[in-house]
Amino acid sequence: MLVAAPSACSESCREQLVQIRQIRLMTGKERTRIERVWLLTDEGRPDPELLAQHEGLLVIRASASDVGQHLPATETTSVADHIWLVDPLGHLMMRFPPDADPSRVKKDVAKVLRASQVG
Repeated sequence: MLVAAPSACSESCREQLVQIRQIRLMTGKERTRIERVWLLTDEGRPDPELLAQHEGLLVIRASASDVGQHLPATETTSVADHIWLVDPLGHLMMRFPPDADPSRVKKDVAKVLRASQVG
């Protein structure tokens, strides 16, 4: 599960990081198959206290233009508004809306995990 946001993580970014952590935990024994990634879209440094709250979160840096090419947002939202589900081979599987219900996201993730032969 991936969140794309600048290093100065806004309140919605922080909520998304908590949400992907909680969704991963809700998947039970399958949680070891799920990685959480914060894709930094700028050159800044993330808050160390924030990172300490999300043990195991992978932090990867990419240019905003590259992110925009690979993670298609809608006309009314930005890349940072969504939580993204990417398979281990790098294929974009799903994009969850900003107001997604965590229990429904968990169900979608569980379906993808059942169908996946990778990871």
